[in-house]
Amino acid sequence: RRETCNGTLKWWQPQWPRDERIFNGSRILSVQMGRVPQFVWTDRPAYVGFSLNLILSRNSDGLSLVALTGLLNSTLARHWFSMFGKRRGTNIELNGGLLKRFPLPNRNCDLEKRIHRLTKQRHAVDPAGITESKIRSVEKLERHIDRLVCRLYGIDPDVLTELKR
Repeated sequence: RRETCNGTLKWWQPQWPRDERIFNGSRILSVQMGRVPQFVWTDRPAYVGFSLNLILSRNSDGLSLVALTGLLNSTLARHWFSMFGKRRGTNIELNGGLLKRFPLPNRNCDLEKRIHRLTKQRHAVDPAGITESKIRSVEKLERHIDRLVCRLYGIDPDVLTELKR
């Protein structure tokens, strides 16, 4: 490698190391290939490979990453990804280019705060010992988030019934 030959790096050092912040800071993770788009917010350290997308916040005055996670996991977003994502067999490819093209709604701080709060509640549900009660609770939270996302985009929530078919 050029850097090893020039003496700027040892042979065992990564050639172009990635910024540590992307593994330790607040971010959204999503698999690049899956049956359905799935996004999860975390602020815990996690070192991930290139098969996962990492979505980072550019500035503090934008849509919170937690609220964005709720939006990206919504029925509306899932429908958009299924329409515009590249199909590979039964899976959808979610690459960086597709994620950059995802249309974000106009800002509404009240709705964003509500989506943020509900998404945090949804992520707090412990998947261990899943029960019918937990499943109903999660479904209720997801329906509520879906309705708020529709309001954020100015879309009638009744459209969700059509999209889920």
